[in-house]
Amino acid sequence: MEKKRVFSKSLILLAITSIMLFAMSITSMAATNVTNIRQTEAGQNSAKIEFNGADGASGYYIYYSSNNGAKWTRVDDDKYPDSYKPEYTYTGLSVGCTYKVKAVPVYETYVSGTGYVYNANVNLAATGEIVTAPSSDALGTVKQIGATYNSVTIQ
Repeated sequence: MEKKRVFSKSLILLAITSIMLFAMSITSMAATNVTNIRQTEAGQNSAKIEFNGADGASGYYIYYSSNNGAKWTRVDDDKYPDSYKPEYTYTGLSVGCTYKVKAVPVYETYVSGTGYVYNANVNLAATGEIVTAPSSDALGTVKQIGATYNSVTIQ
């Protein structure tokens, strides 16, 4: 009877350990979101973003919206990722405008007889905001009208 109890306890301990290891492996395989989209450069007709990419992503589909996210436009409409790095430079934008931007991770899978298939995971996407530089005409003339040891007054 004593051997049977020890064997039962060992079997239960083994089952609990196996379940815990399985749960940890599922957690470690969980995909991460794209995060921290930030603008790193701005021109009058361009802006660059960088972001923290999603684990295992082959690339990213890149979108923008000039109407606060009501309608998204992808920068390219083919099946391939728009960027293979967690960054993108938008071009052809309007001067002095604000845009919503979105990066969607894309995962590449090889299918025999078909080739590579690209699947986007919108649930792991992140959005941000960019602003293009204003025209030099919009700035007008800036001149210094006063100064002290630790300040400057401009007009």
